[in-house]
Amino acid sequence: MDALADVSVLLSLLDERHKAHSKVSAWFDDLPEGSRLLVCRVAQLGLIRLITSDSVMQGEALTLREAWAFYGVFLRDPSVSFVDEPAELQARWFQFCLPFGKATKRVTDAYFAGFAVAGKYALATLDKGFQDFEGLDLVLLK
Repeated sequence: MDALADVSVLLSLLDERHKAHSKVSAWFDDLPEGSRLLVCRVAQLGLIRLITSDSVMQGEALTLREAWAFYGVFLRDPSVSFVDEPAELQARWFQFCLPFGKATKRVTDAYFAGFAVAGKYALATLDKGFQDFEGLDLVLLK
């Protein structure tokens, strides 16, 4: 099973102090042989932004140089892969955005849901709000 990770999954997996670290780490460690945790550009961007934030990292933020090195080490894990946007993403993202009207937080959620559906991936998240997306193969880790 290949699962696209949203930012919450990446942060909790990589920050041992995160309240969901144990649960997400156990899930990641139990992925079936040959499965991959997929990282898209938006998740990569979100992770780098968060691990360089003192407020998120409780005063232990990484510098950008350290964050990129940390991310590089993470990608060396054979169960982790960066994945480019699938061809059908734009149409799916648009489709998933429309029902939310002006709910701007949902734009990124719709992106992740559209990415997963277009790429035929599961979506791993801690966010129950993803249950709103019809046709999404959801791995809810909360």
